[in-house]
This record gives sequence, structure tokens and C-alpha cells, in this order.
Amino acid sequence: MSRRLLKINQVIRQELSQILLRECEFNSALVSITQVETSPDLSRAKVKISVLPEKMTSEVLKKLNRQIFFLQKKLDKKLAFRPVPKISFVIDKSILEGSRVEELVQKIH
Repeated sequence: MSRRLLKINQVIRQELSQILLRECEFNSALVSITQVETSPDLSRAKVKISVLPEKMTSEVLKKLNRQIFFLQKKLDKKLAFRPVPKISFVIDKSILEGSRVEELVQKIH
């Protein structure tokens, strides 16, 4: 991955995190952006999120997808580079897999 894409991913993650913190209410769920993967042509950005408690994951994802145009508009205003990638939200399964592995290791010991 190029240095430019890494920087763009970092900037999108920071700005979108601030927007979610200020503009969105998730009914006592903790939502974190774990990773942003921008396509090389800057047309799309996959935003991976983690939600605690895990049982609220689908509810939070639905809410984010309902507000995606609002969030995209806010992000467009914040970022100085063009084109601003179109965002999409996905659940970061690596955290769930990591906790499952940790649980299995605990059972072995």
C-alpha cells in the first residue's frame, strides 16, 4: 500500500471518528473505527467498526447505514483532498475472532 493511501486512511479514520463522536448517539453502545481501507483509485473507503456490547452490532450498523449520506456530507466538508471516497461500513470480525481464540486458549489452560 502506498504511503499516500496510508495517510488518507488515517485522515478518514480520524475525521469520521470525530463526526461519530459529536453527531451520533448509539444508545449506550461503544462504537470504534478500527480500520479504513481506501481503494487505490480513491472511489471507495471500507470503514471497519467494532461495537461493544457485541449484541448491539446489527442495530448500530443499521443506524450507520441509515445515516450514511449525512456522514458522507460531513466528511466531504472536513477533508481537503478530492475525490473524497464514498464510505461503507462493515463489522470488523478480527476482534471477534481474536476474542474467540483467547477464550479457547483460556479453556485449554
